[in-house]
Amino acid sequence: MASSDVDCKPKIGMVFDSMEEVNKFWLAYSLCVGFGVRVRFANKKEDGSVSSCRLVCCKEGLKRKEKRYAYEGKYTRVDVRTNCPVRITLSRKNGKLVILDFEEEHNHDLQNSETTHMLLV
Repeated sequence: MASSDVDCKPKIGMVFDSMEEVNKFWLAYSLCVGFGVRVRFANKKEDGSVSSCRLVCCKEGLKRKEKRYAYEGKYTRVDVRTNCPVRITLSRKNGKLVILDFEEEHNHDLQNSETTHMLLV
């Protein structure tokens, strides 16, 4: 990570007012570093507010094996997931979303600054 990326780095204990604020922050951080993002899960209360969530690198996890039989000529996509451990986990405390967990180390190459505009956001 470059020295300019330190300013946007998540820290355990950071507080956010809303899920939109969290999403903007995680997206900005991912573009600084050079990876795509997605929401792993978001638990919601009955009123619709998020009680806890996990935002991850887009290469987190592994695809499930296809249960259907492959037939000849079927196009199969290349699996891009590498089970990357990068994530932030948040939980609501006193009405605010707080970062409880942050994993920083990727297990794959990152995008360089010339190609980050091509990441899916």
